[in-house]
Amino acid sequence: MERWAYGKALGIAAGEEPAVVEVVAAALDALGREDSGGLGRVLWHLGGTLTSMAHGDDGVDVVVAAFAAVAVALGAERRAWRRDTVVRVTGGEYGGRAGTIDCPVWDPDHKRRTVADGAPTSYRVRLGDSLAVVLPAGQLRPAGVQTYPGVHFPVAFTSTWTGCLVWGERLLRHHSATRGAEDPVAVADPAALLLAAALLDAATTAGLADPADGSALLDVPLPAVAALLAGHDDTAIQALLERTRPPLAATAQPLDALRALWDGPAVIPELHHRRRVQRLAHTVIVTHQAAGQRPDTDPDDHLTGRSVVRLRDRLDTLAAWEHRRRAEAWAALLLDHNGDDR
Repeated sequence: MERWAYGKALGIAAGEEPAVVEVVAAALDALGREDSGGLGRVLWHLGGTLTSMAHGDDGVDVVVAAFAAVAVALGAERRAWRRDTVVRVTGGEYGGRAGTIDCPVWDPDHKRRTVADGAPTSYRVRLGDSLAVVLPAGQLRPAGVQTYPGVHFPVAFTSTWTGCLVWGERLLRHHSATRGAEDPVAVADPAALLLAAALLDAATTAGLADPADGSALLDVPLPAVAALLAGHDDTAIQALLERTRPPLAATAQPLDALRALWDGPAVIPELHHRRRVQRLAHTVIVTHQAAGQRPDTDPDDHLTGRSVVRLRDRLDTLAAWEHRRRAEAWAALLLDHNGDDR
């Protein structure tokens, strides 16, 4: 195999296994250095190789990977959607499902011994760990955090109250991570629960407690949540907690403990603890409210309510943070595991 072919293949299939690079290099070598067909010609050549192979043949997976690597490289030239772009399927057999782009697909042009010009007509999409299908480009839409938040992290739950618990924890943990300081568990846990209670109350007042999967929580106005947690009127917090009696056994005891903390007169240490819990919950929601406010907001929007920051306005930040947190946790787990092996 010519050295130039292997060097060019390394650039096309960067990051792939050596066997994949070798298949791409072999295709380049077979076409010849003087061939002017570009990546479209290489893709057509590899497509022919795949056509001649049967499912399950030795090496077919490597050729598939090589085909995909060349398609991704050609897609970069033709401004196709990038690999791992999250998409939503809008029609056909898989309509409503979400997946990630594996590679673009073009129709072959056998007369010119290349693939069709222009943008790809289809994409190979991964819909799960073991399912990848080729779907028409017209049936796919990029799924951003704002357009399809559930693709990026859960926004529907077993109940609205469960959703409030998850969102309360997310908001508080992001706040702590951004500050670079963890709050004591004795303060953070009840603060997250108090925040969840305020979210549920605000959602109920705004008519957002339905549907029962909590997906409407995305539209909860954060100022309404903040108002429930503001001030030093203990009777207001008591009333909030009395209204928060969801049918979930797992949170019954923690909610009882939170009610007990605000139940009637308290000694100095208990009063301090009340204030720390309430202050943390209030600070978390106010901080997110401030961060979600657009700097270019029209002053008139404050009068019409269009400038009200809602939970969905924090999606981009929270989704990116949660993905990063999960990746770091996974990396730490791998490091611990490798350390154990040594």
